[in-house]
Amino acid sequence: MKNFKELHPSVLIIYYLICIIVISLLNEPQLVSIACLTMIILLLSYSTLQHVLNELVFIVSLTLLIVIGFLYFYHNGITPMFYLNDLPVTVEVLKYSMFTALLVAFFLLSIQVMIHTLPSNRIIYVFTAFIPTVGVFLALCIRFIPTIKEHYKERVEVQKINGYFATKSRFDRYFATLQLLADSIFWALENTFNKWTLIKTRAFNTSRRTTFKRFSFNGSAYSQLILLLAATITLLFYWDELRFYYFPETKIIEQKSQHLVIILAMVWPLFLELKGRITWFYYKSKM
Repeated sequence: MKNFKELHPSVLIIYYLICIIVISLLNEPQLVSIACLTMIILLLSYSTLQHVLNELVFIVSLTLLIVIGFLYFYHNGITPMFYLNDLPVTVEVLKYSMFTALLVAFFLLSIQVMIHTLPSNRIIYVFTAFIPTVGVFLALCIRFIPTIKEHYKERVEVQKINGYFATKSRFDRYFATLQLLADSIFWALENTFNKWTLIKTRAFNTSRRTTFKRFSFNGSAYSQLILLLAATITLLFYWDELRFYYFPETKIIEQKSQHLVIILAMVWPLFLELKGRITWFYYKSKM
């Protein structure tokens, strides 16, 4: 069964890189929305519903804070809705803040999907031949935040059993939570440096180390690369037409054929996942 997760690691890295660059440069509402929806569906494919809901609660809370911050401090635009401290809060700022927050949500969701589809061994495998140090650095960076979360969760469960939070003072409970979080961050940093030392001793940061190549390019990988190339060419040649702006007046959203090329390149992993699952259920029914 060949799905998106099983593509060649270099194809996955190129996919995430091009999607982030294209979405960031254009910041077009429909592209950002489709990209976020794509990442949510991919995350549901690789993780549990409870984990996805927990991530979405954090991301939605963060996006709301971003929107409120923009509305309070940013006052560009020509269509005021109301006045806050004698300063206009405009429709253009509201739209800009909403889709900027959605762009941040897309980054966070991309990182979550990347954690599931690009484990450390795959990243090191891609970069081993030419810049192994960069590969090791990226692998450690991607695992840094999940390491903090895993260690923090373990510490909280253990401390709850020991009565660490058994106090009526809300301030003490908040302080204890922050102390555990700080301990987890420092532990993750120390663990990262220890892993770096271990990796160096095993010669992963040198191009002389050889690895068993179990990854190969297939039709799905080539199709994904062709679509990503088409999206890149579209961005280069139609930048002025596709570039979206919010100030001084928000650009009218238009449906163009160039958008379809970029959208198809972004959502193609969903088709690969669907194809892989259909193939799996087909062969499973034959057993």
